[in-house]
Amino acid sequence: PPHLVVPAVCAEAALAIELGDVDGPIPSLREILLRNGSAESCSIAARAIARAYELRKDYRKSLFYAQIARDPAQQAGSAERLAAATNQIGNAQLGQSLFEQAADSYHRALASIPPGRIEWRLICSANLAYCAMLKGRVRDGVRSLYAVLREARRNALPRLEMMARVDLC
Repeated sequence: PPHLVVPAVCAEAALAIELGDVDGPIPSLREILLRNGSAESCSIAARAIARAYELRKDYRKSLFYAQIARDPAQQAGSAERLAAATNQIGNAQLGQSLFEQAADSYHRALASIPPGRIEWRLICSANLAYCAMLKGRVRDGVRSLYAVLREARRNALPRLEMMARVDLC
């Protein structure tokens, strides 16, 4: 069906970005962002672009596109997309050493995560814990990361278990 083409293109581009192709998908995602009327698709496209720029360590552009992703997520009423965009804003702020702002963004992301989305809650919690450690609150950060690690183990989420272990190193 035609209404599924744009979400499929966004999903494929986001996967390519996560697998390391941080340049190729951006033009098609920008086109979706500029020409598509679906708030949800625009949010997904903008967040994928923000992630690509984060991986390229261009945190200013990442922040710009993450903020663009937030507005259509709010329009669409998508709590999950809003949490993803807000977490991405925090990542971009963290990359720019804006620790207080990043912590605020991670708190907002946590508050907008829908019930039952354990993986997203753990990602944002780990990000917030890492941010606390960078702000000098090492004990709080380590305690929170161990909580993330325990819950990741309990829920058989090896990717998040690894993320918490790396942050604890």
